[in-house]
Amino acid sequence: MNGGIGKDWKGIGKEITKALEDWKVRKTPTGFLLTYPNARLTIYPKGHFKINACRSFEEKVASCRTLDELNGFANRRRVLGIELPKWTDYQRQFIMARKYELEKKKNG
Repeated sequence: MNGGIGKDWKGIGKEITKALEDWKVRKTPTGFLLTYPNARLTIYPKGHFKINACRSFEEKVASCRTLDELNGFANRRRVLGIELPKWTDYQRQFIMARKYELEKKKNG
């Protein structure tokens, strides 16, 4: 996993430690950006993002905000390369309806 981190990332530990100490002192943590010659990394404190689990298929489709995101969801078997149940006719129709909405929104 760390195969892509090169020699430019040697000092990252010190910078992260400093940021954690700043968060402790301020008691209002915010994200901070580390910039290196070959990469950018933004670090946020735990709990920064609130994730709402989608409960139904319809909510999952509605949560797709772009055509690319919807395409990845709709073609999950190919994208993930694993065997999953195929969509039902109802689900395919619902996905196509959402695709139409996003295309309409994109074209104005």
